[in-house]
Order: sequence, then C-alpha cells, then structure tokens
Amino acid sequence: MQQRDQALYGKCVLAVQGKNNELASMYANECAELRKMAKVVLHSELALEQVTLRLETVNEFGQVAYTMLPVVNVVKVLKSQLEGVLPEVSMELSQVNETLEGLTMEVGEATENTFDLSASSGESQKILQEANFVAEQKMKERFPELPPIPTSEARV
Repeated sequence: MQQRDQALYGKCVLAVQGKNNELASMYANECAELRKMAKVVLHSELALEQVTLRLETVNEFGQVAYTMLPVVNVVKVLKSQLEGVLPEVSMELSQVNETLEGLTMEVGEATENTFDLSASSGESQKILQEANFVAEQKMKERFPELPPIPTSEARV
C-alpha cells in the first residue's frame, strides 16, 4: 500500500507542477482512499497485536475469563471494521471470535465467577484507542502530506 501511495503521490505532485488541477485532484483522492484503507489495516494489525499480548498475559497469569471479555469485544469491532476492506480477514476474525466466546463461556463456567461486562467494555475501548493512537503516528511517519491543490477559484 505504501508503494502504491508513493506512486500516486508522485503523480499528484507532477500534476500540480503541471497545473493540471483536475488530474492532481484525482490522484489526491486516490491517495486519500488508499490511506484510509491503510489506516484501517494498520489499526487492526496493532489492535490484534495488543490482543495477542493480552492473551499471552492471560496464559501466564490466569484470570482467563475476566481478561478474555475485552479481547472478544476488540475482535468483534475489528471484524466489523474489516468487512468492507478485507473480507477474508473479517471472516477469519469471525471464527476467532466464536472460538474466544466459547473459551470465555467454558472458563467462566469452570470458575463459576461473574464478571463486570462494563469494565471489559471499557478495557476494550482502551485497547482500541491505544491502537488507534499508534496507527495515527505510524501513518504520519509512513505517508507524506499531500500537496495543496489550487482550486479553480484561486486562478481567477
């Protein structure tokens, strides 16, 4: 995606230099759409990395059912975000989600504990916010700002 963005960005710059605003606008729009997709993919990747770390922590330290609830919620959110962008990944996450929900139910039944779902929802949001922040930073590092495209009103 980054290579495709660089190519489109270069064409956008050349179009701006050549004063072909319509073509520059087209390339800028394509860059913007590509960057939106890249952001969703990067955000999802980072959130899944955090989920993996959470699962490793659970594996090492216990409290499986309590810790699993935010993980299940994060996977659900990512699945819905990726449906339009990467449908294959979304379907795989659906299967992961089903497995995690089953595991959570089994562990919850085995330990006979009740869990505060509002706390897990807050924890899920925290994970997604952290992933979004990191994704924003990485996007700024990887993709340059688009050049300003003069509007037709500026030529008058």
